[in-house]
Amino acid sequence: MADEESFREVAQAIGETLMVDPATITRATTADDVNGWDSVTHSMLVMEIERRLGIQLPMDKVFDLADVGELVDLVAAARSAG
Repeated sequence: MADEESFREVAQAIGETLMVDPATITRATTADDVNGWDSVTHSMLVMEIERRLGIQLPMDKVFDLADVGELVDLVAAARSAG
């Protein structure tokens, strides 16, 4: 399932970018839940996801996400769009 794969990729990128265990990340995780997740690391995270997956995320949406689930949905949409 593409959504599950997108979630795994996003959780792994969060883990590596923010130095946390990816297993602690859920779709309900917010930036406030992860120590060090601020606007700078969010930008780094978005760039890392784009690099890993060869996708472009819409910049007008990546900074207004409520939680990891919304980021995963955005990634899944970008992946299916090709």
